[in-house]
Amino acid sequence: MGYNLHITRRKNWSEEGNDISAQEWLTFINNDPEPTLSNENGQYFVRWSGPSKLPDPGFDWHNGVICSKNPDHI
Repeated sequence: MGYNLHITRRKNWSEEGNDISAQEWLTFINNDPEPTLSNENGQYFVRWSGPSKLPDPGFDWHNGVICSKNPDHI
């Protein structure tokens, strides 16, 4: 069974408001060595180079929320 992980400041990720801005996301990426921008899946998609059981783990920012599909439990 698959699932999505949502990183947000909102009480409910699907509601509007209290966004994580695109600039905040890019600043985080630029200051952390593990995520790297990888635009093949969109302008804000990053590949994760930290520990993972998956071959290509990643996160994406969209409309104020950071998400990952089926992240592992490492």
